[in-house]
Amino acid sequence: MLKMRIIAALIAAPLVLIALFVTSRESFSVVFLGLSSVALYEWGNLAGLSHMYKKIVYLLVFWLLAYFIYDSSFEKVLLILSAFFWLCAVFMVLAHPRGQFWLKIPVLHLAIGILVFMGAWLGLIRLKALPGGEWLLVWTMILVWGADVGAYFCGKALGKNKLAPEISPGKTWEGVFGGMLVSVMATLCLALFVPDLIGLDFSVWIWLVLAIGLAALSVTGDLFESILKRSAQVKDSGSIFPGHGGLLDRIDALIAVIPLFASILYLLIPV
Repeated sequence: MLKMRIIAALIAAPLVLIALFVTSRESFSVVFLGLSSVALYEWGNLAGLSHMYKKIVYLLVFWLLAYFIYDSSFEKVLLILSAFFWLCAVFMVLAHPRGQFWLKIPVLHLAIGILVFMGAWLGLIRLKALPGGEWLLVWTMILVWGADVGAYFCGKALGKNKLAPEISPGKTWEGVFGGMLVSVMATLCLALFVPDLIGLDFSVWIWLVLAIGLAALSVTGDLFESILKRSAQVKDSGSIFPGHGGLLDRIDALIAVIPLFASILYLLIPV
């Protein structure tokens, strides 16, 4: 598992950096709309879409919505709705299994998928458009991946107390807190030494609160996807990475963090 994580990171990291720093806003939007569509396709599978024509219709709805919302007055509204959903998801995870009634309502399950990936896509676009936007996205990814890698190693070395055994038996509280510590330290170092991030004029306390809060939310994203997979009785969301699962398995924490981070920056950075 660790070997596959490292291989996937070595392949993905250069491609992501190219997309962040080289592409135009329009090209960036198209590339990540495509990636969002792949993950949404996997979500459709988890929601029970068994026929190809239904999956195509599902993606068409997503693309049409993206076309009409992009650069419209509804962009901010949908982004904030997505962020609000992830705050609600914290309580849905805590209330498991009582908080998962919506999994038995196919239309609601599919609608939540569109909201989740539309919010993630719009959040990416919004963050890239901000001053120092490319570095804000690098900061976000290091935060999420730092929490994941730190949790893996700390959990292996110190893990004793299960976090959510009914959802993800392998996760421990020791892993979560160790991952958050790694994540916060890495992102604070980045925020305090990268000129583009220093230029945002955030105090160290703002960066600290953002890092802790978003790292905690990244755990919710991970657990939330585990609930989806358990409901669908599958181990992975897909097979796009042979032996390593689907795209949704790799970005479950990011899609939770990005809409909330982008929404918060609407308040912190006037544009």
